[in-house]
Order: sequence, then C-alpha cells, then structure tokens
Amino acid sequence: GYETWALSKPVCQILWALEHWTSHVTSLHILCFATLRFISVRYPHFFNRIRPRHSQITIVVLWTITLGLSFVPYYVWSTVIKRDSRTPPTMASCLILPSDPSAIIYIRATFVVLIFIPIILVTIFSLGISVLVLRSRKKRQKNRKSVYSLTNSENASDRKRVAKENKMMLQLG
Repeated sequence: GYETWALSKPVCQILWALEHWTSHVTSLHILCFATLRFISVRYPHFFNRIRPRHSQITIVVLWTITLGLSFVPYYVWSTVIKRDSRTPPTMASCLILPSDPSAIIYIRATFVVLIFIPIILVTIFSLGISVLVLRSRKKRQKNRKSVYSLTNSENASDRKRVAKENKMMLQLG
C-alpha cells in the first residue's frame, strides 16, 4: 500500500503554484521593507515623499509579476503521478515533474532571481543600515560635549533615540 494523491490534479497544481508564488512574493516584500528602512535612515527627507499610494502600486506590481513568473509556470509543471510497485515510497504523489529540461533551468533561475538575490540585497541593506546608525550615534557623541551639559528634555530625547536605534539594530540582527 502506497499512498496516492487523493485530490484532483488541478488541486495539486494549484497547491504547488500557490506555494511558489507566495514564497517568491514574500521574498520580494521583505526586500521592499529593507529598502524602505534603508531609505528612511539614509535619505529621511526623500522617505517623507513616499506615499501609501506608492506602496499600493508596488504591491500590485509585485503580485502581478510573480503571478506570471511563479504561479503560471509552476501550475503547468505540477502533476500527480500514479504510484506502482516501482515508485519509491518517499516520493510524493503530487509534485513538480517538469518534462522539459528548460523548465529545470527556469526553476533554478527564478530561485536565484526571486529568492537568492533578494536575500543578498536584504543582507546588504541591513548591514548598510547598521553602519549608518552606528556612524550617526558616533557623530552625536562626538558633537556632544558631555552628558551633563544636556538639559533634561534633551537627555530624555537622546535616551529615546538610542532605545529606538537599539531596537532597530536588534530587528536587523
């Protein structure tokens, strides 16, 4: 008794396509968040010009592009295999089994472009933000003659800024 896929082939196709589509779009969303955070730290005046409408358009574009790059091809390549005595017991019944060798190249390319490169860019932006925050902190400390010369409100404001920066650094880590 080998287990077989109990649901229809279209359900199998939709499940695989949705899995890859949402993984790819999530990767790009995280890249967008990292980009926005970097812009807010490096170019705060430019960041103030970004409106909710810009974000809405970006989200629609990301979902639409990944629909074409992920959902459609993975839907086409997903299939249900018939199990028999020669089928390895560890092999799933619902899987991606591209019949065309160029499909394998495509799958690898989309992984690089939609997962691997965004991870690298998020890492670069995170390191960049860390450097900018540390430089800003060092510059503030250098410009400050002493903690005792600050008024109570300036000291409280400085503590809040440092706490906010520490939280940001923790999130980046």
